[in-house]
Amino acid sequence: MKKRARLAAVLEIQQLVAEFAYRLDIGGGLSVHELFADDGEYSIDGEALTGQAVIATAFAERQARGPRVSRHLFTNLRFASVRSEEAVLTASMVLYAANGVPVLDSHPPLLVADFDAVVHRVDRRWRFRRLALASIFRGSGELVTPIQATPRTKGSQ
Repeated sequence: MKKRARLAAVLEIQQLVAEFAYRLDIGGGLSVHELFADDGEYSIDGEALTGQAVIATAFAERQARGPRVSRHLFTNLRFASVRSEEAVLTASMVLYAANGVPVLDSHPPLLVADFDAVVHRVDRRWRFRRLALASIFRGSGELVTPIQATPRTKGSQ
Protein backbone atom coordinates (compact mmCIF):
# COMPACT_ATOMS: atom_id res chain seq x y z
CA MET A 1 0.00 0.00 0.00
CA LYS A 2 1.41 3.38 -0.99
CA LYS A 3 2.19 5.89 1.75
CA ARG A 4 -0.51 8.39 0.72
CA ALA A 5 -3.19 5.68 0.55
CA ARG A 6 -2.08 4.33 3.94
CA LEU A 7 -2.26 7.80 5.51
CA ALA A 8 -5.71 8.34 4.04
CA ALA A 9 -6.86 4.97 5.42
CA VAL A 10 -5.46 5.77 8.87
CA LEU A 11 -7.30 9.10 8.94
CA GLU A 12 -10.56 7.48 7.81
CA ILE A 13 -10.26 4.78 10.48
CA GLN A 14 -9.47 7.35 13.17
CA GLN A 15 -12.66 9.13 12.10
CA LEU A 16 -14.56 5.83 12.40
CA VAL A 17 -13.37 5.47 16.01
CA ALA A 18 -14.32 9.09 16.75
CA GLU A 19 -17.75 8.56 15.17
CA PHE A 20 -18.21 5.42 17.30
CA ALA A 21 -17.54 7.45 20.47
CA TYR A 22 -19.81 10.28 19.30
CA ARG A 23 -22.72 7.98 18.56
CA LEU A 24 -22.33 6.25 21.93
CA ASP A 25 -22.19 9.51 23.84
CA ILE A 26 -24.52 11.82 21.95
CA GLY A 27 -26.99 9.36 20.45
CA GLY A 28 -27.05 6.76 23.20
CA GLY A 29 -25.66 4.23 20.76
CA LEU A 30 -28.92 3.99 18.79
CA SER A 31 -27.15 4.25 15.43
CA VAL A 32 -23.81 2.70 16.35
CA HIS A 33 -24.74 -0.54 14.56
CA GLU A 34 -24.36 1.31 11.24
CA LEU A 35 -20.60 1.47 11.88
CA PHE A 36 -20.31 -2.33 11.83
CA ALA A 37 -20.17 -4.73 8.92
CA ASP A 38 -23.39 -6.71 8.46
CA ASP A 39 -21.84 -9.61 10.38
CA GLY A 40 -19.71 -7.42 12.65
CA GLU A 41 -19.02 -8.41 16.24
CA TYR A 42 -18.97 -6.11 19.27
CA SER A 43 -17.73 -7.67 22.49
CA ILE A 44 -17.12 -6.48 26.02
CA ASP A 45 -15.11 -8.69 28.35
CA GLY A 46 -15.73 -11.73 26.16
CA GLU A 47 -19.51 -11.33 25.82
CA ALA A 48 -20.40 -10.65 22.19
CA LEU A 49 -23.13 -9.20 20.01
CA THR A 50 -22.94 -10.33 16.39
CA GLY A 51 -24.64 -8.65 13.45
CA GLN A 52 -26.02 -5.17 12.90
CA ALA A 53 -29.59 -6.11 13.89
CA VAL A 54 -28.49 -7.67 17.19
CA ILE A 55 -26.27 -4.67 18.01
CA ALA A 56 -29.13 -2.26 17.19
CA THR A 57 -31.58 -4.17 19.42
CA ALA A 58 -29.12 -4.26 22.32
CA PHE A 59 -28.56 -0.49 22.22
CA ALA A 60 -32.32 0.17 21.96
CA GLU A 61 -32.82 -1.96 25.08
CA ARG A 62 -30.01 -0.10 26.82
CA GLN A 63 -31.63 3.24 25.91
CA ALA A 64 -34.97 2.07 27.33
CA ARG A 65 -33.40 1.75 30.80
CA GLY A 66 -33.48 5.52 31.19
CA PRO A 67 -31.29 8.59 30.81
CA ARG A 68 -27.53 8.08 30.97
CA VAL A 69 -24.65 10.42 30.27
CA SER A 70 -21.37 9.04 28.96
CA ARG A 71 -18.12 10.13 27.43
CA HIS A 72 -15.98 7.48 25.74
CA LEU A 73 -12.42 8.71 25.27
CA PHE A 74 -10.14 6.78 22.91
CA THR A 75 -6.42 7.40 22.99
CA ASN A 76 -3.12 5.80 21.99
CA LEU A 77 -4.43 4.47 18.70
CA ARG A 78 -1.88 2.08 17.24
CA PHE A 79 -2.21 0.46 13.84
CA ALA A 80 -0.74 -3.05 13.78
CA SER A 81 -1.47 -3.31 10.06
CA VAL A 82 -3.14 -1.27 7.37
CA ARG A 83 -3.97 -2.78 4.01
CA SER A 84 -6.24 -1.54 1.25
CA GLU A 85 -9.28 -3.47 2.52
CA GLU A 86 -8.45 -4.32 6.16
CA ALA A 87 -6.73 -2.81 9.18
CA VAL A 88 -5.99 -3.99 12.69
CA LEU A 89 -5.72 -1.45 15.49
CA THR A 90 -5.57 -1.09 19.25
CA ALA A 91 -6.30 1.79 21.59
CA SER A 92 -7.10 2.60 25.18
CA MET A 93 -10.62 3.59 26.16
CA VAL A 94 -11.48 5.69 29.21
CA LEU A 95 -15.17 5.85 30.13
CA TYR A 96 -16.94 8.37 32.28
CA ALA A 97 -20.64 7.54 32.72
CA ALA A 98 -23.54 7.87 35.12
CA ASN A 99 -27.31 7.58 35.09
CA GLY A 100 -29.25 10.83 34.88
CA VAL A 101 -29.09 14.05 32.92
CA PRO A 102 -26.34 16.71 32.91
CA VAL A 103 -24.86 18.24 34.97
CA LEU A 104 -23.79 15.24 37.06
CA ASP A 105 -21.22 14.97 39.84
CA SER A 106 -17.74 14.19 38.61
CA HIS A 107 -16.02 10.96 39.66
CA PRO A 108 -12.92 9.03 38.54
CA PRO A 109 -13.34 7.04 35.32
CA LEU A 110 -15.87 4.23 35.46
CA LEU A 111 -13.75 2.06 33.20
CA VAL A 112 -10.39 1.89 31.48
CA ALA A 113 -10.29 -0.79 28.78
CA ASP A 114 -8.17 -2.15 25.99
CA PHE A 115 -9.78 -1.61 22.58
CA ASP A 116 -8.92 -4.07 19.81
CA ALA A 117 -10.49 -3.80 16.39
CA VAL A 118 -10.40 -5.24 12.91
CA VAL A 119 -11.94 -2.97 10.31
CA HIS A 120 -12.84 -3.75 6.71
CA ARG A 121 -13.64 -1.49 3.82
CA VAL A 122 -17.26 -2.09 2.82
CA ASP A 123 -18.58 -0.18 -0.20
CA ARG A 124 -15.61 2.21 0.07
CA ARG A 125 -16.34 2.90 3.77
CA TRP A 126 -14.53 1.49 6.78
CA ARG A 127 -16.67 -0.63 9.12
CA PHE A 128 -15.89 -2.63 12.23
CA ARG A 129 -15.61 -6.35 11.55
CA ARG A 130 -14.64 -7.01 15.15
CA LEU A 131 -14.47 -4.58 18.05
CA ALA A 132 -13.48 -5.96 21.45
CA LEU A 133 -13.21 -4.14 24.75
CA ALA A 134 -11.38 -5.74 27.67
CA SER A 135 -11.64 -4.12 31.10
CA ILE A 136 -8.35 -3.20 32.73
CA PHE A 137 -9.51 -0.91 35.57
CA ARG A 138 -13.03 -0.55 36.98
CA GLY A 139 -14.43 2.29 39.01
CA SER A 140 -17.09 1.88 41.66
CA GLY A 141 -20.04 3.22 39.66
CA GLU A 142 -22.70 1.32 37.74
CA LEU A 143 -21.46 -0.13 34.45
CA VAL A 144 -24.32 -0.38 31.97
CA THR A 145 -23.45 -2.01 28.67
CA PRO A 146 -25.70 -3.01 25.79
CA ILE A 147 -24.60 -6.61 26.27
CA GLN A 148 -25.66 -7.41 29.80
CA ALA A 149 -29.25 -7.94 30.84
CA THR A 150 -28.82 -6.09 34.14
CA PRO A 151 -26.43 -3.33 35.19
CA ARG A 152 -23.25 -4.36 37.00
CA THR A 153 -21.38 -2.66 39.78
CA LYS A 154 -17.80 -3.38 40.70
CA GLY A 155 -17.65 -6.82 42.29
CA SER A 156 -20.92 -8.13 40.78
CA GLN A 157 -19.38 -9.57 37.62
